[in-house]
Amino acid sequence: MKVGYARTSTTDQIAGLEAQARDLKQAGCKKIFAEQVSSVAERAQLTAALDFIREGDTLVVTKLDRLARSIGHLSEITKALEAKKADLQVLAMASNQRGAHSAVLGADLRARVYLDRNHPTFNPTARHLGLGWGARGPGRGSSGVHIKEA
Repeated sequence: MKVGYARTSTTDQIAGLEAQARDLKQAGCKKIFAEQVSSVAERAQLTAALDFIREGDTLVVTKLDRLARSIGHLSEITKALEAKKADLQVLAMASNQRGAHSAVLGADLRARVYLDRNHPTFNPTARHLGLGWGARGPGRGSSGVHIKEA
């Protein structure tokens, strides 16, 4: 079963939440968990979605920044999904994160989290984006970059 998760940061973003729900329905989601809350606040509907997911299910989001607030948080979510033998689909990435690709993505994220936590001056993501080594900027998470798709 495809299970959708939609989130906007504020209650003023009704159209954004409705657009996400529409896209998730079009992607075949049978159940959608939605909330209007900041990514740093407690997200009851995300917890409920992760609790609801069963083996073989797919958690579907429109974009990664609707799901996770940092690479570390995304790593926690992917580990929880892996433990339930569930998949992650990001509509903006136009691919289902399962099989070998998922393993590579998971390994890459875990490596970035490890380096970010244990070697704070080495930040390959920031370097790749031309931000320098260990760059931090306004509004950037612990990894030094936002999780967003082009």
